[in-house]
Amino acid sequence: MLGAALGIALPETALTAQLDPKLRQESQTGLLLACLRARARAGPLLLVLEDAHWLDPLSADLLAAVGGAIAAWPVLVLVAYRPPERDREAAPRLTTLPHFSELALTALPAAELAELAAARLAAAGRAVAPAVGAALAAREYLARAGNAATAAYANAAAADYYARLVSACLAEGDPRAAARAQVTLGWIYLGQGNYRRARTVLEAARPVLQAAGARAEEAGVLQALGMVARDQGEYGAGQALHERAMAIYRELGDRGGMAFALHELGILAAIQGGPGAGRALQEESLAIYRELGNRAGMALCLTSLGEAARAQGEYAAAQALYAASLGLNVEVGDRLSSTVDQHNLGVVAAAQGRDAAAHQHFAAALRESQAIGTTFASPVTLIELASRAGRQGRAATAARRFLRNRIQLRYTCGKRSDGQRARSAAGDRRERKRCYFVNHAPAPGHWPGCASGC
Repeated sequence: MLGAALGIALPETALTAQLDPKLRQESQTGLLLACLRARARAGPLLLVLEDAHWLDPLSADLLAAVGGAIAAWPVLVLVAYRPPERDREAAPRLTTLPHFSELALTALPAAELAELAAARLAAAGRAVAPAVGAALAAREYLARAGNAATAAYANAAAADYYARLVSACLAEGDPRAAARAQVTLGWIYLGQGNYRRARTVLEAARPVLQAAGARAEEAGVLQALGMVARDQGEYGAGQALHERAMAIYRELGDRGGMAFALHELGILAAIQGGPGAGRALQEESLAIYRELGNRAGMALCLTSLGEAARAQGEYAAAQALYAASLGLNVEVGDRLSSTVDQHNLGVVAAAQGRDAAAHQHFAAALRESQAIGTTFASPVTLIELASRAGRQGRAATAARRFLRNRIQLRYTCGKRSDGQRARSAAGDRRERKRCYFVNHAPAPGHWPGCASGC
């Protein structure tokens, strides 16, 4: 139960493997509170939590539980968070507790901000005028904050930081820097499934990068636009965009860019020509990624090859490919891709009749999806769990399980609501065949054409 909290791999017991996500969360919270109480008995304890505005939903639940439990303990929790800027945002729930006290920190005056920025830049060997230093420091802060939010899967915060960075760069007359920020923002929107906004910012960045002769970054924009087109069913347009990106990468001798273009072209080939049509492209991409030692890229290709094997009924091969992808994604710390791998392993186990293993993989996928605050795998995984419960004569339970999570997502299975799909999946196995679960955008830090360090 403590493995996830400690960040180490601890094997499941027969009991914990069967816990549903809600009961697991409650049990983990109780265990962590017991540990905290035991530590507090040894003496007063101070817990410091920074950037709490980036907390994922499960961490926010845990913080609220800790805040409520410590009223009679010698424990002080110091939480630093940015106050809500929009109506849909909310302050940490512990602000409503009677033993909560708030100390509001106001913004630094402009003169002090300029002085601080100039001092930091001078310490880094970049002596500039204070006014210029303040502007550069503001941009650097927004970029770093956006990167940190992205790494923490706080996508809404990341998008907000990068949108502000784009505005700051444009206000300072730096269109090239604004275009690079727009590329990163486009990848964030793509990961969220916000295709309209992704296309808008990517198309705005492309002519600026073309004019600047930034060929590699332009190719990255073409690939992102190709993924937008693919995910919206515009397969011909997506293929053309990836082929243009491939031509640029060949011209530049960029092997990593070529590998990703081959991977995407392989996905499109499989969508349009059947599961086996993209295998050669995926294998060519995998060979390049192996040559480069790019484990994240290798995992993408292994997942796609696993999809092809599963679609052709080669379940043992698919299981081995998904498991290899999961191992690589765990190594590189890509929790989102690991969630997809767990889901795919559950699908294979279900097809092989290994019900206990299937449930374990689906539950792990759902736990991780909820832990990182993403709905990327949640709807599909919940539909699988609902379908299995429905086939066991528990359709009402299956639908409640799905609806309880209140998933809000633009989903690729038609236009019906999540609740309708859950009820349909609980009673009709054919519903799941309408769901095509394609590869997602690469993890942050592996975005083609993205600014360095994103």
